[in-house]
Amino acid sequence: LNNPRQYAWGRLGLDLNAGKMVGALVSALLHSLIISGLCFLAYPSFDALGTGDYYTFGTVVYVCLVVDMNYRVLFLNYTHNKYTLGAVAASSLGLAVFLCVYPMVQPITYILVSNMYMITYHMARALPFWICIIVVPSVSVNVDFFVLLLGRICSPEAQEVVELRMNLYRKSDPAPNQPNTTVYSSLLNIADQTDSEPEADIGNDHGLDVSPFAQQKCTGLPFDNSHAVSRGLSTFAAFFLVMLGLLVKYSAEDIQQLRLQYAGESGPHDPDPWGTLPREVVNAKDCKHGTTCTWSVTVPKTLRPPILVQYHVGPFYQNSNTYIKSEVPQELRGLAVPEASRKLFCSTEHSRVNGEGNDIYPCGMKVMSFFNDTFSVKGVEINKKNIAWDSDLQRFNNPPDYLKRKKTTWLHDLYPTVIGKEEGVKGEDFIVWMRPSAGSSVTKRYGWVEQELKAGQVLEVTVTNDYPVESFKGYKQFIFTEIGAFGARDLGLAYALLGGGFLSLFLVVASQVLLWFSGRSEASATSRSLRSQNLPGPGPSQPP
Repeated sequence: LNNPRQYAWGRLGLDLNAGKMVGALVSALLHSLIISGLCFLAYPSFDALGTGDYYTFGTVVYVCLVVDMNYRVLFLNYTHNKYTLGAVAASSLGLAVFLCVYPMVQPITYILVSNMYMITYHMARALPFWICIIVVPSVSVNVDFFVLLLGRICSPEAQEVVELRMNLYRKSDPAPNQPNTTVYSSLLNIADQTDSEPEADIGNDHGLDVSPFAQQKCTGLPFDNSHAVSRGLSTFAAFFLVMLGLLVKYSAEDIQQLRLQYAGESGPHDPDPWGTLPREVVNAKDCKHGTTCTWSVTVPKTLRPPILVQYHVGPFYQNSNTYIKSEVPQELRGLAVPEASRKLFCSTEHSRVNGEGNDIYPCGMKVMSFFNDTFSVKGVEINKKNIAWDSDLQRFNNPPDYLKRKKTTWLHDLYPTVIGKEEGVKGEDFIVWMRPSAGSSVTKRYGWVEQELKAGQVLEVTVTNDYPVESFKGYKQFIFTEIGAFGARDLGLAYALLGGGFLSLFLVVASQVLLWFSGRSEASATSRSLRSQNLPGPGPSQPP
């Protein structure tokens, strides 16, 4: 209080004003676009690796959000001490505890959301997840440094306060060309006086908190966000993203695939991923609903085992909230549930009772929309095992009175060509379907081919078209694809990385050009910002 000029920034509205609030909202929008854009482009990679369901992919987006938030806290603080670093560490630890407890401890997960069980394990096994949580702050820091530079050029006092803070923590004298301003001189005098004045007397006389934390005198580590440092970090991040993008692109282009579209038109919802070549797509759309069709398909390029067989249906929104909740988790685990629970979760009557008045077990819209087309290749065995998560196989169980309960329509009765009578809800096809997709279409695992399909080999493919898509103008595909560390053939993740890298390089060049045109020296980056300004204070200016 002996040096009231230190509050000049607040009185003049330079720390909090309409411009600063708009800037904060724009920054939040940019960060949200980075997170959503990256995750959207990376989604097909997660889907191919079996982690594209609503719960796992949603957790990936949430983790990216928390990582970006913690990075943002580190970036916004000019200096760091045990409190700021401790807060970020506590946030990161809290996220780790959440991921290790909620989805991994079975009793807790079953009480809350059964479909969350073991998602942390599967998420951590997917390499695109680690790429996402590294790339989000890497791109964000480049954007933030550029915005920071714009702020310094457009608002000279912003650069001034940065240099003052750095000088205070370094306990150094100002540069010879530092302007003699009221704010600058008063802040330096504050720094000198607070080192010599007896704080205890002030606290005793006025009841003030004179602790190091309250007086902002904790030991701190200053963050050097000068242009030279920001340019170095941005350049490193840019080249890292470009190199990683090229690696992912090369890996994706090396993945071979064969896609058979046998129903519907692509339209605006193109089922073919980025990077798909025309020779890899066979259009056989003359197969009518309710019929069995056979085609001769030539393998364009050798597919190496293990080959994943998938089916693709779209547009189909399994991520609808009503659709996701239309199941009784206890029923799927083989437990007895009251009729009230079935009516609550399976609210539409046709999803729990058939036309004959029999109870449908299990109930729900997911069950009633189960994909029941079948697919076979002459001379090629498709192994239908190991397509569902082991944790889901353990979770899904038939009730003790399975096949004995009266007036009940079982899953096998609804889909006899897909679900075996003894399997019931333990059928892997059904378990895979019950984990809802996060996107606007559904890509699910159908089986594995353990033999090589050589280039030029003619496959006799037979499809039983039982699943109707005409009502919503949908399309259907069966897919043979190799699987790599980054998923299947899709260049979305590679484009995201390359785009982030080239954007970062552009921002580095643009920032340098802005410095040249603004007449700032690279060493100080606007050290003359307040030369022509003399901000008023309650007392006379004191030279440093």
